[in-house]
Amino acid sequence: MNLGKSADKQTKRTNLTNRTKQWYRLLYYIVRATLTKGRDPCWEYKPNKYNTYITFKTRGCEYFKTKSTYLHRFVYAVFNDTPLSTTDVIMHTCDNRICINPKHLKLGTIQTNNADRERKRKLNIKRNKCN
Repeated sequence: MNLGKSADKQTKRTNLTNRTKQWYRLLYYIVRATLTKGRDPCWEYKPNKYNTYITFKTRGCEYFKTKSTYLHRFVYAVFNDTPLSTTDVIMHTCDNRICINPKHLKLGTIQTNNADRERKRKLNIKRNKCN
């Protein structure tokens, strides 16, 4: 019986250590992000060779079952302590693909993402007609 309690403590300690490692990885990218101007600025992480979604190796991260994902998905998963499936979509409310501000990221589905895109496209068409 003591062996079971010892194994449980070891598992909890390992999970805590893994989460700590993921937070340090998250901070690595947040510290290197640049802030845009405005009231609620985007945190743009933009290495030299990227201008769109940034691929990120998860290295056995508990939040993903795949070996790599996009950086904004990693930020959302770690910040909200939520494992993501491959069907989950993380939407940018700011429409800035390189933004990693957790306030600008929300969980959705493919359907909600497509509906959001269409709604915003229609708003842009109306704005362009007025000018």
